[in-house]
Amino acid sequence: MNIAIIVSTQDPAGMNIKQCLVELDLFVKLDEKFDNHDVFEIKFEKSGIVARLFTTDLESIHCENIDERINSNSSDFCVDKIIFATKHQSEAGVHSLCVHVPGNWGGADVGGKPGMICSSMPNFMKFALLKLKEVSEGTEYSVMQEVTHHGPLIKVPCLFIEIGSNLESWQNKEAGKIIANTIRFILEEPIPAYESVVVLGGGHYSQPAEKLVFRTDYSVGHICPKYGLDNFNSELLDQAINKCDSSVKLVVVDWKGLGEFKQKVKSLLEENGISWERIKRIEKR
Repeated sequence: MNIAIIVSTQDPAGMNIKQCLVELDLFVKLDEKFDNHDVFEIKFEKSGIVARLFTTDLESIHCENIDERINSNSSDFCVDKIIFATKHQSEAGVHSLCVHVPGNWGGADVGGKPGMICSSMPNFMKFALLKLKEVSEGTEYSVMQEVTHHGPLIKVPCLFIEIGSNLESWQNKEAGKIIANTIRFILEEPIPAYESVVVLGGGHYSQPAEKLVFRTDYSVGHICPKYGLDNFNSELLDQAINKCDSSVKLVVVDWKGLGEFKQKVKSLLEENGISWERIKRIEKR
């Protein structure tokens, strides 16, 4: 499997993570360039993964079709999955380490295309979150899975792994090392085959996903929050379930977190023959 790690020169967190990855002294610099920047490679025999570290001058959220650009850049590397290592920004300035899938439930104000989401990597994301939790133990950083949001739109499965939420955190060497070591872990170890689900409802920082990831054997792919449900329809439901690198057979609903969209979501799921369960019932098992 070939995995591309993407960092942007426009992103101080990405540059921090890149430096920490290179300082692991595991990557080999190749005799090729991408956007006039050096390309680095690492191979893991145990997992069978070959990973390359690419640097771009585009903001990560605007890296539309970067999978195709990577494939055309090299004759011996066809990318299967992508990890974007980036910053997370929030007004609250919370020290956080986040993972999520890119995509837009509605408009496309920050990259991607309206009503289009990328293919998710739920098992990789769960493994990443578990490792982030382990590696960051004793630090001030909170580990969380965000909902599906922003661009870019690409064809291969992908995830964002981020440092939040301000310049001080983005440039913090400790945070950069945590992300770098987590990326190394998820590349070198075979990823367990969890049962993958889609989550509907709740806020931007998904409490249902946190419960599922850290307390059960489920992994979480796409998450549509309450604020995205106004645009949610059968087409988006189909994307959420089928744009995934593993089989999704269950939708988990934050019933209270659906707000005024309870009946809409219930009808959509039942009309499309989708199995679903409330998060509270899963918690009681």
